[in-house]
Amino acid sequence: GGVVSDKMNARVGLAGRIFTQLTCLFLEGIMLIIFSRIGVLPLAIGVLVVFSLFTQAAEGATFAMVPYVDPARTGVIAGLVGAGGNLGAVIFSTIYKNFSQSDEEQTGLLILGVCVTFISIMSTGIHLNHAWVWSFPHRQSNMDKMVGRLDELSTTLADISDTLAHMAEIADQ
Repeated sequence: GGVVSDKMNARVGLAGRIFTQLTCLFLEGIMLIIFSRIGVLPLAIGVLVVFSLFTQAAEGATFAMVPYVDPARTGVIAGLVGAGGNLGAVIFSTIYKNFSQSDEEQTGLLILGVCVTFISIMSTGIHLNHAWVWSFPHRQSNMDKMVGRLDELSTTLADISDTLAHMAEIADQ
């Protein structure tokens, strides 16, 4: 998630990070909903693995946005984000425990999947440094500008290299 978030940031700016988090959370919720409805063990294990990948990716995408919230207090923000994750674990355990006692474990997982999916949609409201998820298709990133400049530099270096090679040929004669 953090790597994808970095690439999206380079491509479309901070809005790409927000979009990455939204996508990872949404797919995590969908996988949890699917997992809650599967009764075949091998298939359930496969879906659980995919769910876990999206969960880890969502965490990476979330922590990738931490420095943009308040650059002067990155450590404090990271601590709050980590504490929020612990709070989520307590909520998950409480919901799951209440349903597991009544032999409705799948219903508990379904409710949690719906909650995660709904929370992912709330990511569309994240607004950091004048960027939010709805702004990313319209932004030209600094990376695009840098790539253009690197292309110009590459052409200039190629011209210099050709000139030096030609001068070396003349010197050899």
